[in-house]
Amino acid sequence: RSSDLYITPSMAKNSMQRSLFKIIYGYPADKEKMDVWQYFDNCCAYCGYHIEVGSRKGHLDHLIAISDGGTNDIHNFVLACHICNGDEKREQSWLDFLKLKCSDLSSEVFEQRLMKIKTWQG
Repeated sequence: RSSDLYITPSMAKNSMQRSLFKIIYGYPADKEKMDVWQYFDNCCAYCGYHIEVGSRKGHLDHLIAISDGGTNDIHNFVLACHICNGDEKREQSWLDFLKLKCSDLSSEVFEQRLMKIKTWQG
């Protein structure tokens, strides 16, 4: 039924933009995607939420957005849960968002997550 699937103009624009970026800039292969999942131990890089491998709750999130000069190089992606990437991070820099996600946690947790991301970035 057409009423079950409603695509807003904004959703259509974003989908077309992502598709064009994949054509222009390439996109990580399946093995590279699995490397991201494995490196982050199937956990969101920001909040630590455990994500089942292959679950739709796991997203590859650009650390630096294409629109801000980032690339689709595998080391510009982290594993993020659907809440962090889909609902909360939005236009924030990854570092500001990580600080926000860790604000109620120990400084050690923040430092561990920060170093994990920075090491991944190379």
